[in-house]
Amino acid sequence: MNNKKGHLREVVLLFLKLGFLSYGGPAAHTALMQEEIVRKRKWVTEERFLDLLSASHLIPGPNSTELAIQLSYERAGWAGLLLGGSAFILPAFLFVFLLARLYSTYNDLGFLPSILLGMQAVIFAIILQALLNLGKSALKRPVLYGVLVVALIARYFGISEIAILAICAALTWLMKKASSLRSVALPSLLLSAGSIGISELFLRFFKIGALLYGSGYVLIAYLQSELVETGYLSSALLLDAVTIGQLTPGPLFTTATFVGYQLAGAWGAVMATLGIFLPSFLLVALLVKITDKLRKSSTLSLLLDGINIGSLALMGYTSVILTKSVFTHPLTIGITAISFALLRTKKIDALWLIAAGALLGYFFL
Repeated sequence: MNNKKGHLREVVLLFLKLGFLSYGGPAAHTALMQEEIVRKRKWVTEERFLDLLSASHLIPGPNSTELAIQLSYERAGWAGLLLGGSAFILPAFLFVFLLARLYSTYNDLGFLPSILLGMQAVIFAIILQALLNLGKSALKRPVLYGVLVVALIARYFGISEIAILAICAALTWLMKKASSLRSVALPSLLLSAGSIGISELFLRFFKIGALLYGSGYVLIAYLQSELVETGYLSSALLLDAVTIGQLTPGPLFTTATFVGYQLAGAWGAVMATLGIFLPSFLLVALLVKITDKLRKSSTLSLLLDGINIGSLALMGYTSVILTKSVFTHPLTIGITAISFALLRTKKIDALWLIAAGALLGYFFL
């Protein structure tokens, strides 16, 4: 990790670029990072990337953002952690902030879906490419394919992400140690209701960012409970907030930006965004010193191998779910197939593929 100060500028510029391109949810974000950071720039190895990805699943908050923060630290130290992570979030914040203003004025954003569908078809190809590359690193032994199958089945039956990671870690360890497996009880999160000012808005979203495990879609349940059922938002407005979070690049957690704007204007958007993402920076700052120790311990290294398999399974299962929303038109299948072929055979920048997908979506979808 030498010359980190010299790498700071390239880290900030890359994560700004990734922040603008990261459509399609955590699996797509992870795939883009793998493409740009591992495959093209070789800043970290596939194995190290998987370790960092798995570590991000061990803490609450938006996993892809936490992965971006860790990768920024790997390349540019503490300044990279702060600025690289912020650079990844900034485009999503700006997009959602702008759309929140337009929404409050016009209540119509119908021009976006066709463009974004074309872009998502390209993103799906990038996810497939990343799955193939990461699979080669994670599946080190034939028996780990069995762990992968167990993880996929568990996800199909609705087992939570953190429980699947625990199961995979335990199974991998058991294959070496032949010990008994114990189930893990997961805590639930209850947030108190009350009047919402700027400070209260910040604290509520800080609680969510600090305690919410799983995908960004779990956020919807908490917003429903805390803001819709208490009368601060309508169900229709919450659905619009989630839609805008999905239609813009970056983490779905920037839904908080939209909600904050609707509740308390521009400062509400800023404070809700700061509240939900600040815990990720604090938790990753603690995590970066632990990941290496996990890999150096033979027992913990086995557990981390299992968590890597679980992370791969979650990413794979998510990609299957995405087919339902991406492959709604024959053209999107063609866009994905051509993009995948180009990614496998040519060193083409994902930016150009995504731009082409956007144009095709605008004119033909």
